[in-house]
Amino acid sequence: MIKGFLLLFLLHNPAPHQSIATPNNVMARVNTLPVYEPELQREMHRYRAAIYHQYHAVPMGALQNKALKALVLIKVQEELLQTKHLWPYHTYYDLLRDRKVVNRQRQLIAGQGGIVYGPVQYSEESFFDYELTNALIKLMRALGKNQGQYQQYINTRVKTSQVIIYRQRLAAVKI
Repeated sequence: MIKGFLLLFLLHNPAPHQSIATPNNVMARVNTLPVYEPELQREMHRYRAAIYHQYHAVPMGALQNKALKALVLIKVQEELLQTKHLWPYHTYYDLLRDRKVVNRQRQLIAGQGGIVYGPVQYSEESFFDYELTNALIKLMRALGKNQGQYQQYINTRVKTSQVIIYRQRLAAVKI
């Protein structure tokens, strides 16, 4: 269980698990923002080694809880970035589509002998990290001297976030 968060477990019968990426495969909600299966899988992949190191195995429940806890912070940051018009993605699928476009452009440039700074092809995790980090840097510049208030706001918002987990959908998620 994630400590410090209000958890609501929905007992209704959600739509069956979908293996293709659609906006309907919401695994959880943080405040009003959905957590889609691919972003949960991204965070589960990110924390898999840490969970293995801690338990000498990879218990799915512990891995999902660690990923969900990380996603609460991410969603609170996304929420703030959206209010400041610094996060252009309405859904995670918008970000994934943008990644495909960027990767095609970078591949084309590299194929023509052009200079590409950074990787020619972004992984899902590296593209998300790159986009979020750049948006947070822009936010910090915009806040200027009020950066301390940002951290205080984020900490308070994370602690008071309403997290809804769709347990039946979550049970079907694998990495």
